[in-house]
Amino acid sequence: MENVLKYEKLVSKIASDYSNYSNYEDLRQVGMIGLMKALDKYVPSNNTKFSSYAYIWIKGEILEYLRCDRGVKISKDIIKMCKDINKCQEYLRNKLNKEPSIKEIAMFLECDEIDIENALLSKEIILSTDFYVNDDENLNLYNVIPYNEKMYD
Repeated sequence: MENVLKYEKLVSKIASDYSNYSNYEDLRQVGMIGLMKALDKYVPSNNTKFSSYAYIWIKGEILEYLRCDRGVKISKDIIKMCKDINKCQEYLRNKLNKEPSIKEIAMFLECDEIDIENALLSKEIILSTDFYVNDDENLNLYNVIPYNEKMYD
């Protein structure tokens, strides 16, 4: 148990790196599961520091949770691009003293604007058609989104 508490800060650090994708507390709990798995599988005779070994297990468990927690499966490349975009936005925000545009981010990362837009869209929450709009029980997304049915003879 003392080993778990000793590496709790490592779990918190890794969870905070991905907290813009999901709830921090959920990620921290998943990271703790990764830490427990690392404790079970660690072999000291392999000449590897436990912290290095645990880092891989914690990060892997968090990334797996993030991939499985979404309504739509998102590739690892898009998740990596989102992380790069976040770092780029922070850097450009400090350098330009304003919120960077998609065009500026694309130029900085040397990629297409469409790829940046798609990566940013992948971070948005997917709502069910049963989601109520303005707390009105009769007004859900299913009733709000228009549906044009083609009639066939």
